[in-house]
Amino acid sequence: EMRAMSLRELRELLPLIKDLCVTEGWADMRSGELLRPETVNLYHFTHHHICAATAPEDVIVRLTKPVENFELVRGMIVTQIEPSGSRCMAVAEGLLLWADAAAGELHIEVVRGTFVPQRIGVNQPITCDGSEVGIAQDIVAPGALSYKEYLTRKPCKP
Repeated sequence: EMRAMSLRELRELLPLIKDLCVTEGWADMRSGELLRPETVNLYHFTHHHICAATAPEDVIVRLTKPVENFELVRGMIVTQIEPSGSRCMAVAEGLLLWADAAAGELHIEVVRGTFVPQRIGVNQPITCDGSEVGIAQDIVAPGALSYKEYLTRKPCKP
């Protein structure tokens, strides 16, 4: 493992967080409250920036069944939600690049968060422009990077 971040690299994150938090309007994933740069924690930074930055350009979401009676169009907003009490929380969001509806495959550019496959007793629906299209059975992300690899190819001992 040579993916540790140097102190210099960590310091460089502060201006990035200050800029992206404000310009992208980051919100807390649980409460939905708008964040201020000084309230951003590592969970927020990971959800809003690291996940998308380190994901490959084409993440494949394989659904449990084909998508029927729904037209999938490039550019649709794809969201995975976690029903939680009285509201739904976005686990991940992305843009549809292309789809094979008959195979139940969505090819997505990740914008924030991490798409996850179903777990026993937990169904996190996948929606396209707000309409439910299925449940993720498998996620394929060939070529995903660590955040250190995203920043630089220069190794750093832990």
